Amino acid sequence: MKRLGELFNELSHRLLPASDPLKEEVEEELYDTVERARREWLAARSFFDSVTDPDLIDHAIYAVDAAEKKYLYLLKKARNSGYRVRLSGEHHLLAEGEVENKTEEV
Repeated sequence: MKRLGELFNELSHRLLPASDPLKEEVEEELYDTVERARREWLAARSFFDSVTDPDLIDHAIYAVDAAEKKYLYLLKKARNSGYRVRLSGEHHLLAEGEVENKTEEV
């Protein structure tokens, strides 16, 4: 009987898709949104670092603050959805329980 169960499990893994395409699409969209927010935050910081006109300093401060809050919100949303965003030169969105070596968890 145990052999029959093993055979069933093996066949079901071969015949059924290993991943859900809808879930993958949602993960990719979440990843893209987080990555876009990260780039906006880095661009705002770069703008702040390069501002020399006193009239633009307040705007640069506001832009950095708003972009940072948006990025942190999306990271928190990803974490609360069961994902961890890891940074190692690249952005990675990992499902809960997934492990990746030599990365820093955010």
